[in-house]
Amino acid sequence: MRKIILSLFFMFFLSCQRNTNPISPNNNELLFPETIGSTWNYSFVDTTFYIFYNDSLNVERDTINIEIVSNKITPNGKKEIIWRLESKNCIDSLFLTYSADTLFFETNSNNKYFTDMLSLILPLRESEKWKYFTYDYEVSTIDSLGLSFGSIKNVYVVRQFLKRIGNSGGENIFYIKNGIGIVKFIYGFWSTMNFTNHKKVWQLLNYSFSQ
Repeated sequence: MRKIILSLFFMFFLSCQRNTNPISPNNNELLFPETIGSTWNYSFVDTTFYIFYNDSLNVERDTINIEIVSNKITPNGKKEIIWRLESKNCIDSLFLTYSADTLFFETNSNNKYFTDMLSLILPLRESEKWKYFTYDYEVSTIDSLGLSFGSIKNVYVVRQFLKRIGNSGGENIFYIKNGIGIVKFIYGFWSTMNFTNHKKVWQLLNYSFSQ
């Protein structure tokens, strides 16, 4: 009888040690690294096309450098992480705040490089859907994503839909790899007022995570 009890206790202990939910809100660093000094570098292409004008294609290229510069608990008890976003034309901050099971991204200003708002419900799950303000979200997965340094496997794809409001609408797509973060980002916006299609693309070039 004593052997049975000890065996059951040992099995229970092992089950408690096993990480069955590696991207739970209590272990978010495995989805997005949080250590100060961690960096990501992206290529950036900004394309604007005016539908009814000849030679109207405008393409701007840049490199985006992101570094974690702060990781703290706010007075209201929420974890806040600050990313410094730097390019040749811009230095800005992205604020990541955890609230219960949701991770919010916000900017200080109307940043031309990122979306104005992003919310992720964690853990990410395939086919999961939610709404936040004017955006609808949907999660899927892909087996492999090719980047300049090779292929990354098992990537989450988070689609952020901006339903048509008046004369405009759009769709943003975030490719997220567990343990690395955003590996690719596509911003898409259209407007019937001035017949404009606008697209921005980030692609990860390299990254380095502090211990």
